[in-house]
Amino acid sequence: MAPQRDVLKRKRRKRKTREVALQESEERYRKLVQHSIEAIYLYDPDTRQLLEANPAFCRMLGYTDEEARRLTIYDFVAHGRGEVDAFLTQVVEQGAITLGERLWRRKDGSLVSVHVTVSKIRHTNRNILFVIGSDITERKQAELSLRQAEERYRSLFEEAPVMYVITHNREDAPIIADCNKLFLHTLGYQRSEVVGRPLADFYTPRSRVQLLEKGGYRAALQEGLSDQERELVTQDGRVIETLLQAIPVINVDGQIVGTRAAFVDISERRQREREAETLRQVAQAISSTLHLEEVLALIARQLAMAVGVASCTLSRWDRAAEIVVTWVEWHQSEVMPLEATIFPLQAYPTTRFVLETGQPAIIHITDPGADEAEVALIQEVGYNTLLMLPLAVGERVVGLVELANDLHRDFTAADIRLCQALANQAAVAIENARLFEAAHRHAEEMKVTSAILHALNAVPDIHTSFPAVAGGLMAITGCERVALALLEENGDWFSVVALDRRRTGLSEGVRFPLSVTAAAAAVLVGQTHLTPDLSAELDFPAERALYEAGYRSRVNLPLQVKDWVIGALSLNWSRPRGYQEEQLTLLNQIAGAVAVTVEKGRLYEQLHAHAAQLEKRVAERTQELAGANERLTELDRLKSKFISDISHELRTPVTNLHLYLRLLEKGDYERREWYLDVLKKETGRLQSFIEDILELSRVEMGHSRRQLVPVDLNRLATQVVAMHQPRAEAAGLCLIFKPAPGLPPLRSEPNQLTQIVTNLLVNAINYTPAGTIEVSTRLDQSGQQLCLVVADTGMGIPAEDLPHLFDRFYRGQQAAQSNIPGTGLGLSIVKEIVELHGGRIEVESVLGIGSTFTAIFKPE
Repeated sequence: MAPQRDVLKRKRRKRKTREVALQESEERYRKLVQHSIEAIYLYDPDTRQLLEANPAFCRMLGYTDEEARRLTIYDFVAHGRGEVDAFLTQVVEQGAITLGERLWRRKDGSLVSVHVTVSKIRHTNRNILFVIGSDITERKQAELSLRQAEERYRSLFEEAPVMYVITHNREDAPIIADCNKLFLHTLGYQRSEVVGRPLADFYTPRSRVQLLEKGGYRAALQEGLSDQERELVTQDGRVIETLLQAIPVINVDGQIVGTRAAFVDISERRQREREAETLRQVAQAISSTLHLEEVLALIARQLAMAVGVASCTLSRWDRAAEIVVTWVEWHQSEVMPLEATIFPLQAYPTTRFVLETGQPAIIHITDPGADEAEVALIQEVGYNTLLMLPLAVGERVVGLVELANDLHRDFTAADIRLCQALANQAAVAIENARLFEAAHRHAEEMKVTSAILHALNAVPDIHTSFPAVAGGLMAITGCERVALALLEENGDWFSVVALDRRRTGLSEGVRFPLSVTAAAAAVLVGQTHLTPDLSAELDFPAERALYEAGYRSRVNLPLQVKDWVIGALSLNWSRPRGYQEEQLTLLNQIAGAVAVTVEKGRLYEQLHAHAAQLEKRVAERTQELAGANERLTELDRLKSKFISDISHELRTPVTNLHLYLRLLEKGDYERREWYLDVLKKETGRLQSFIEDILELSRVEMGHSRRQLVPVDLNRLATQVVAMHQPRAEAAGLCLIFKPAPGLPPLRSEPNQLTQIVTNLLVNAINYTPAGTIEVSTRLDQSGQQLCLVVADTGMGIPAEDLPHLFDRFYRGQQAAQSNIPGTGLGLSIVKEIVELHGGRIEVESVLGIGSTFTAIFKPE
């Protein structure tokens, strides 16, 4: 029994020991549960009722211990019943499970995130579920904050205004691990085309050398990089200038595994800097001179070189005429001043658009919508693309810039912005140069105008002052011809009275009716007539003559004294629209001064003519008196000479008459017939002498009583020759008449004209012992004068007799020696009659050969 008792005792001790141990364990467990910071509760899976909950659970959900014991699982688990029931079944079947995150509902209705672990235990032959819940709200908040931070970082990374690239180091070369949207968008790639590729693939060769060969990447890995310039290359080959900042990436083990790089696009800034530098250079270049031609040449060159085009043309816009007039062209390193080529805007709509809107325009010859005329013009000069920009001073467009390229060129917005900035700067420079030249030109104009006025005031004769006027006008206007035409008294004709002779065209002294010039209508009413292009007025002879002489534009300024137009001053240029309209006021003032000088000259000439006329009249009266005295003296001498000559001429026939009358009285009847014949001859000689004297008297006294009528000289000469033919034949002479056909009539007195032919013919018969006498008529070489010619083969006239041949009563040596009858009045009568008819008498003679007398008249 004892052993049994010992066994029982030992069992009781063991049971006691186990109970004590169990109690201690339960006590420790309860203390552990009660003091645990985790929420712990026990509940019956069958009734879903909480059996026990520790203080941490009550604190977490805001219940008291008593309130917690009345809770079911559905009261605080914020999930649906079905989900809760399925969870309980799973726990009962598996024995233990970690559910992870669950939501519990507090007493106030708010939710708390809890990490739940459930274990199944057997107690008093039933299943009890032991649940531990850890409040993970702060962790969730931290995770949320971290996630939000990551999202913000990603958002900042992706949407950043700079290009971000994360690289991993592979064999000392950066490989792209990630990049943001801006990097992809800027370079034109998809993310799949970039991630995993070396960063160097997206660098220019120069930047690639900086990255790899010059230690740029090693420096970024060691200490980072700041504000390093790098050039990225886009997928289409464009270069993007950037500033690089890079820092090393370090992993949790402290190892450098790559870099974070930020690329700031500075292309636009660099472009702006280049534009600013270009603008500075252009400003510096064009500010070096104020001469318009030099400014234009510099601007054209700088504009073309700034954007790399083949040609740059600058033109001015004439708003009033709706034309564009070229100034200068820069073409492949050469400046070519243009001869003011004119383009009408109506023919070029794109040009008009640029000028009127102030907006740039681009024309490609392949553009289907481009204007045909403009495309044709571009192709004609060998270009493919044309950029047109307005030249504007403020809001006022003053001209046009045309940038042309041989090949197709797509001008970028930066190109256009730079060119427009240069054009605006150029417009200001051009305007300044124009103002400077205008001021200089105004000063020069005032100087030249002063010289012109001085020349006009110096002498009243416009012919004397005109060279100074013409030279001054050429200096201030650049014209190449100046002409002065005055209206004639009838008002229907212009007469060119002064002319600069540098070129042909209408000549000085030319008269032309008003109807032959297009300028007459405007000039006659005192208005300036402008001819921008002479080809538009070729229907008028005067303008056509100027055009054929090489002129292409003209200004006609009326010469006006008060309300009376007396003529016109004409300025001509060899280029279209050579004049400047702003000079017209000055030119009209000069024309007014010229008109005053012309009128003053006319008055001076009239005064001078009147004074000269008075002087002439006084001189004439004085001369008349002196002449009268001389004539009286001469008349007295002539009277004495006439009496002497008459006496001499009468002495021989009178003596012969007296002698033969006495012989008749003596009654020598055998010689009676011979005496009578001599008496008849001497009587005829006296009669002829008296008739010559009477004829000469009639010629002198009868000038006012002449009746001039048209006379056919051939017919009259034929009659005279026929009348003297018998006498010539009796003298053994051959008398010939050679009339010229188709002679015009001669306005003359028929009897006197007959006297001329008769006297010359009789003279020829008397002085031609033998041979031929030829009478002829003809026109002289000019065809303007009619000639009567009497030529003989007679004895000729000595040279010393020729000066006195037409003197009254003069008879040469031949007459005196040969006893040829005559009075010495025949040739003087011929000379008097010829001169009374407005003609002249000429004689040619060779001694022993013959003589030729030519009477020259102007036909009717």
